[in-house]
Amino acid sequence: MRWVLDYGGTLTINGTGEMKNYSDKQSPPWYCRLRKGIQKIVINDGVTTIDDAAFWSCYNLKEIKIPNSVKIIGKETFESCWSLKKIKILNSITMINAFTFNLCLDLSEIIIPDSVTIIGEYAFNSCDALTKITIPNGVMTIGEKVFDSCDSLKEIHYPAGRDLKKFCHRATTRNSFHMKNYVGRSRARR
Repeated sequence: MRWVLDYGGTLTINGTGEMKNYSDKQSPPWYCRLRKGIQKIVINDGVTTIDDAAFWSCYNLKEIKIPNSVKIIGKETFESCWSLKKIKILNSITMINAFTFNLCLDLSEIIIPDSVTIIGEYAFNSCDALTKITIPNGVMTIGEKVFDSCDSLKEIHYPAGRDLKKFCHRATTRNSFHMKNYVGRSRARR
């Protein structure tokens, strides 16, 4: 993997395969001195995994472009990216890991595709600007406290025929919000 941060604040990552796994033991090379200047991340086609904590605490990150080649987004990948406002998760992703968007305070819009089957615990914890979210048909497992401390969350849309009240009880402890059923789109009618 190669990376470059330009003067405009765009971090570009090139290569093929998995990004290095960044954990508590080793920070990404841009973490210590450069993370505050990162405003945009462009991951080019060929990268297959964005590993744990890769962009943790990039406080000024506003935008990210993820290619279809990415299959896995690790735990805590965008945790504490306070300025991230919206993200579209691509159809190549099947799981939103634990704490992935934890403390993304400005995150107001997230599009979750039908390909996602698992949403990990605390995935959207403390996303203060999030007002509504749609859980797609494909989601079969939802971790605990997924929406805990999402103080603006008022609506969760979920597939008709599913009883998500048990999930919502575990999903948050502070909010009262309105849950709306929707009938999922049939793939046969395109």
